[in-house]
Amino acid sequence: MSDLKARYDKLLAAVEAIECGAQSYTIDGQSVTKANLATLYRRIQMLESQIRQENGENLSVVDFADRG
Repeated sequence: MSDLKARYDKLLAAVEAIECGAQSYTIDGQSVTKANLATLYRRIQMLESQIRQENGENLSVVDFADRG
């Protein structure tokens, strides 16, 4: 497993924990808040793109219309 895939899996686990109610908690009067979901989603998208590039799956096709 590549380092990118390992990081991706950790991000997915973090998102799942937050979505299941573990966004913030209090221990002995100290409040702790985990990462912002929007930030995690952006990082996941970036890693997905990097993983696709690593696997040679990022192919873009551009079709330019003839305007003449």
